[in-house]
Amino acid sequence: MLARCGRPTYRDAYQVPLAPGLSVDLRVSVWYYDRGPRRLIAVLHFEQDVLLRIGTAGYGFGDSPPKHCEPPQISVGMTKYELLQTCGEPRRRSAIEGLWSPARGLPPGNYRPSRLERWTYVFGAGWLPRVVELRDGVVDEVEVPSGQGEDP
Repeated sequence: MLARCGRPTYRDAYQVPLAPGLSVDLRVSVWYYDRGPRRLIAVLHFEQDVLLRIGTAGYGFGDSPPKHCEPPQISVGMTKYELLQTCGEPRRRSAIEGLWSPARGLPPGNYRPSRLERWTYVFGAGWLPRVVELRDGVVDEVEVPSGQGEDP
């Protein structure tokens, strides 16, 4: 794929257990191609080095660095790449790999290995922090931690 498309702008790779209790991992890789602000970001999903699907995210960012970020800019459905380009690196990150989550796009009762990440962003005066949950590289939830001050 590299020979055909070139190096991706951003690459996210991780492993999750193929099944509960198995010591065999599923290798997942997501490649993002940012082709500038007038074109959509191409998103390529691989499992075990096999291309499964090609999709798009929002419009690209080009070479511009992350701008000043405010909480309303973070929304459910953003990709990890879009979040990083919009808000930069979070104050804290944690990940839980090997969760079993309902499979998107399949009938209820179908589960697949999943990765959950929790990122904490702390903003300037007047804003409470935000904890952003990403499931498989997509923002799934944005919450304001209860009882938290400016800097959790």
